[in-house]
Amino acid sequence: MKKSLGLFLLLSLSTAGNAAESLGRAGGWGIYYDAGGEGDCYAAASYEGGDRFFIGIKSTNKAWYFQFENPNWTSIVPGNTYQIKYRFGRTTWTGPTEGYTNGLLASSLKESFIRDIAARGSLTIYYAGNKLGSYSLRGTRKAINAVEQCYKTHILKYDPFSSAPGGSSADPFAGGNGGGGGDPFAR
Repeated sequence: MKKSLGLFLLLSLSTAGNAAESLGRAGGWGIYYDAGGEGDCYAAASYEGGDRFFIGIKSTNKAWYFQFENPNWTSIVPGNTYQIKYRFGRTTWTGPTEGYTNGLLASSLKESFIRDIAARGSLTIYYAGNKLGSYSLRGTRKAINAVEQCYKTHILKYDPFSSAPGGSSADPFAGGNGGGGGDPFAR
């Protein structure tokens, strides 16, 4: 199935109902930061037939997740676990996903799974031996890179002057002029 160009979902994954902030597009995917709720960074894409994909990082546990949904999947029971098979060319992954209304969430994913999504050109998803669909992953590497950048910028509050993300700042302008007397740039 092809991604529907120009049809991207602005979805709040927040339980607080806050709208996610659009950070633009990368590789044909919408890139979002949801400051409410858990503070996720994610990429979203819509496909023909109503299928929607989300690839993101949760700020609460710094883990990757892959979420997919379709408004026609009304028989999914929220909270139930479903074994899903993902096929990337010759590589196959099988794992549990948690059901929610009209969708499935695979959380705390290995980074190697995310790298497979980024490196492959297509993905076929199966449940109970039935093919749910085949999807183009064109542009996914750029989308995942943008999600990682969002994570550094918005969740870790990356400081380019810092020796470590979220660590103490080596910014010569932080904390005053270094020679006493306060910050000469403060008004």
